[in-house]
Amino acid sequence: MTYVTFPLLRHLLRPIIIYLQKPLEPYQPLFGMEVGGRRAGRSCADRWSVIRECSVKMGFLKPGALLVDVGSSFGYFVMAAAQEGYKAIGIDTTWRLYLIQQLLGCHLGLSKKMRIIKGVVTPGFIPDLFEARPFGRDRADVVLLLNIIQHMLYMSNEDSVHSILDEVSRYSRAVFIELPSSTEKHYWSDRYLRKPEGLLEGKFSNGYILLGYSKDLNRPIYVGMN
Repeated sequence: MTYVTFPLLRHLLRPIIIYLQKPLEPYQPLFGMEVGGRRAGRSCADRWSVIRECSVKMGFLKPGALLVDVGSSFGYFVMAAAQEGYKAIGIDTTWRLYLIQQLLGCHLGLSKKMRIIKGVVTPGFIPDLFEARPFGRDRADVVLLLNIIQHMLYMSNEDSVHSILDEVSRYSRAVFIELPSSTEKHYWSDRYLRKPEGLLEGKFSNGYILLGYSKDLNRPIYVGMN
């Protein structure tokens, strides 16, 4: 999408973005638009702060680094990364979410630093993405899978999710995986982390649960590294 230069045109995008958001469940706030739009059901600022701090400390986010958010929703983490000077790619499944993210990127003047892709991540999707060398890169520095794996399980099966995680591991340096809440009946952490059949077992050379983040219904964030 064309980079929007004129402030007036950017201003005109705001009501369109809010209109597109209205029928959707607001899992994220609209980045940079604290006033207007529906109130988000989950905080993103604290999650981004923890992910960014860990990524910078471990050397994954450096100038020019590439972040990929699978299940990017309204693009909060894509916009946050782009605003801080990183390259960012958001992936989600519907045209409405695609348009919200594209228009919001234009509204914020971030279009040159981000790409939005409409698609369902299935086995082969991630290798195909990097075969095209987005931003001249053949792998990501950071991939986000925030509260999304259980949706992948709903849409496919465990074999497919194993394949997707294998591919994400090969094409990234670090992966942040937000696990479902302990208050949810389905797919609690044990399903992902138990040995030997857990979905994350053997996927990364090193990994651990991030401490200091437990505000959002006790959803832990696992970081896997290669």
